Amino acid sequence: IATTYSNMGMVYDHQGKYDDAESMYEKSLKIQLSRLGDNHPNIATMYSNMGSVYDNQSKYDDAVYCYERAVAILINAHLQNHPRLAIIYENIANCYDKQNRYDDATSMRQRARDICYTLQKIKHNQSNIQEY
Repeated sequence: IATTYSNMGMVYDHQGKYDDAESMYEKSLKIQLSRLGDNHPNIATMYSNMGSVYDNQSKYDDAVYCYERAVAILINAHLQNHPRLAIIYENIANCYDKQNRYDDATSMRQRARDICYTLQKIKHNQSNIQEY
């Protein structure tokens, strides 16, 4: 049922029904927290989704708070080079841009770029290994 709530949240978010989206994400988060605990990557996804809802409402401080929760969970789960983390850093950067916090935005984009660079390097190294 947590997945259903989450999916409903996404639909409401895309429809611009942000209060409904937030409600669905909160229900999903509550269920997932009880089953998975605080540090599961699925919890990071829920926080990221909630951050998106807040971002869409121009509630940038709330959005950044949720995005930062997602970042902490992914790093704690040793996913510091995961593409999802790069996307979240970009989302934070976009919030900072909208708040005229350009230095902070640049810092977040640097982190996202570093992850992308690392992933590109790993992919390149793996393709070289497969050639032998």
